[in-house]
Amino acid sequence: MEKNKKKALLILTRAPYPEVDGTRKRMMDVIRGAAKDFSLDLLIVGDEKLTSQNRLFLEGFFGNIHVYFLRKVTLYFQAVRSFFSGRPLQTEYYFNKKVSSFILEKINEYDVIYLHTIRLGRYLELFDEETLKKVFLDLNDAISLNYHEAKKLAGFPWNLIYSFEEERVKKYETKLLSLVSNANVVSSFDERYLRSNCEKKGFSSPKFHGILPGVELHDKVILSDLPKNQIVFFGNINYPPNKDAVRYFVANLWPSLEAKVKNASFVIAGNGSESLRLPHSAGIKKIGFVRDLRDLFTDAIIVVAPIRFGAGVPTKILEALSYGVPVITTPIGIRGMVIDGEEGEFGIKCLDLKDSLVWVDFIDEIASNRDKREIMANAGINFIKKNYQQDVTREKYRAAFNFIANQ
Repeated sequence: MEKNKKKALLILTRAPYPEVDGTRKRMMDVIRGAAKDFSLDLLIVGDEKLTSQNRLFLEGFFGNIHVYFLRKVTLYFQAVRSFFSGRPLQTEYYFNKKVSSFILEKINEYDVIYLHTIRLGRYLELFDEETLKKVFLDLNDAISLNYHEAKKLAGFPWNLIYSFEEERVKKYETKLLSLVSNANVVSSFDERYLRSNCEKKGFSSPKFHGILPGVELHDKVILSDLPKNQIVFFGNINYPPNKDAVRYFVANLWPSLEAKVKNASFVIAGNGSESLRLPHSAGIKKIGFVRDLRDLFTDAIIVVAPIRFGAGVPTKILEALSYGVPVITTPIGIRGMVIDGEEGEFGIKCLDLKDSLVWVDFIDEIASNRDKREIMANAGINFIKKNYQQDVTREKYRAAFNFIANQ
């Protein structure tokens, strides 16, 4: 540890590397920002094993890495406690007495304790008042808001889980925010929602640090001259809102698009996409996780994000814009984003999914009008430069850690 450097402990439920989804990418932004001024230790509690190769990478940022690997059968058994405790399933799922003993033994060594999402809330409940002042609770997004919409649209068994969990999660989010002094969510929309819930319960809200997600800026993708007309969706398909989006798109929009847009194909990329069950179509390609998005976007006329439920800011939209690829999405897809100006001025077209023909017509227009696509591409890159630069996100996390340590 460098002399006189402050110390921070990051407690996560998954390894932040490799950066295979938006959540892990944000975790690495936290790490890269905080590591500039802090000596970091990492504690992972969950059902994922950390490979030796990934541990070696993370050792470049952390002095000590502690992994409590818990078998899923054990975690499922632990989750049953929620039926008696009134806490959310995911909170009981990740709570372990050995882990809590370890945390309480080590906690006084640190100037900042970073906890990621309400999954780790039970550990936070154990902290005394002085320790809570050192906590940075990063909720990522308002999960109860997600559940409120998801329960109406998700398939079995998720619809039942969301219905059962919505009110529990809402109460628990409010409870945790009443305990801490410092918190963050990735959008002002989610922040307003959480603040309102606190006010309704008579609690004062903590300081929200307003740290938006960030993505790396890239050279704009130049479409090849071949009219491939690829329509792309990418994201972690194991995440229910993404799985729902793809299935809805294939069932309700793809048949019309395939008939109308010449040489159209629908490319689905991301963890879990290879095994996703969909109706057969020669134009649908499931290609799995793509490490280099530039390869994915070379022939992409547009990225589709037909999101019907969710919270926060979809990283997939920001990443597409950062490469100069236009996006079409729903009001849910952009409600957490910093939007100023008319549609198209930020590289995104927002349309309600209820009128599928409007979606089809717009995508057909982009496929046949390269000039319009170019205007949207440039607007998207400028939008990212103005609002969602990765370097800014990292610096804001750095500033937040310093603020908490110096209170």
